[in-house]
Amino acid sequence: MRLGYLTSFSEKQLKTAREIGFPVLEVAASSWQAALESGPKAIKQAAADANTLLADNGIAISALAFYGNYLVMEPTKARKQFAAVFQLANALDVSVIPTICGSQPEKSVAENI
Repeated sequence: MRLGYLTSFSEKQLKTAREIGFPVLEVAASSWQAALESGPKAIKQAAADANTLLADNGIAISALAFYGNYLVMEPTKARKQFAAVFQLANALDVSVIPTICGSQPEKSVAENI
């Protein structure tokens, strides 16, 4: 088992994780929002840059976090976003993408369950 924490991706976070002894991080996919919106070429370049920083700091990404409220999002847009995150995870060699199901804001917690 490897213990990490959820954070955005930055060189500062990589250095902090290394200094306090965390070998892995769960990184928010939104750290690469511009690349996710730009397409496969931008995703590959962002991942290549990230992989260099990860290697330089001896840190790995254990999971690529993708949290949002997909129940209120237009389904085609949600599928497109998920596909881009899967491309990014593949380029980063990350096999875990945690997410949540979302909720319907006009309903109570009990109604959403």
